[in-house]
Amino acid sequence: MSSNSSDIRTKECLEFECPNRTPFNTGFCELHQDCHFPECPKTQSAGTGFCIQHGGGRRCEIPGCNSLVSGRASCCLAHGGGRRCQNSDCAREARGCTLFCKEHGGIKQCQFKQNRQGCPKRAVGRWPFCVAHGGGRRCETPGCTKGVNNSSRNCVAHGGGRGCFFQGCNKLATGSTNFCKGHGGGKRCCVPGCSSGGQGAVPLCKLHGGGKRCQHPGCYKSAEGGKGWPCCKAHGGGRRCQYPACGTSAYGKTDFCQRHNTALKRGSVRLPYVHDLAYCNE
Repeated sequence: MSSNSSDIRTKECLEFECPNRTPFNTGFCELHQDCHFPECPKTQSAGTGFCIQHGGGRRCEIPGCNSLVSGRASCCLAHGGGRRCQNSDCAREARGCTLFCKEHGGIKQCQFKQNRQGCPKRAVGRWPFCVAHGGGRRCETPGCTKGVNNSSRNCVAHGGGRGCFFQGCNKLATGSTNFCKGHGGGKRCCVPGCSSGGQGAVPLCKLHGGGKRCQHPGCYKSAEGGKGWPCCKAHGGGRRCQYPACGTSAYGKTDFCQRHNTALKRGSVRLPYVHDLAYCNE
């Protein structure tokens, strides 16, 4: 009786000529459940032979789409899979544990405001702020206010999280690698001879076409700045010089262009005061 019941709950391993049996929720036995990609220690997903990073798991059925399916659907989020927004006439995906998309209140935004501008990042957990503005769990080291990573109790600088293995580096390791982006971790550029990090959804660095590009017609340079600056420096993107009537790109981490930054250090020019600007306007 026990042998028959065990046969019902198990099935044959999908590996060719393997006599072992495996539970019905898996496709391979313990000897063959690792990813078939060379030197990959991860477990394969959904009996496909590979882990999710190397193409395993259930994929979207739309031709040309290689994204993972969402939920019990046969498509990814971009093609209609997963939970959808419950607002009438809205077909976007629902965000987080809510029933609505981001535009209809399905995500809790950070409440931090500076100069009448809000933070576009998502609030963490029960806190009304993102990690950068004090949300989430903080480091337990006395005097440290940095956020912690995953289930650790301390920040990366104080031994928490999975740090970069490079000697003397306190940054987090990127992805499934043991190093940060600066030391070779994460997604790299696929152009032969290039070791820079990949930008955005494509495996290319900024120099070879990865990341956001300038929106000016006929320009293919990398865009600078945040979401509000979809252009390169030559076409108005990035931070600009704060000297009055100067629209040149800011130099380095300063608030002024190279010419005004040098002149201010030498004392050859000065910043006009508020009453000077008001007097000039009159």
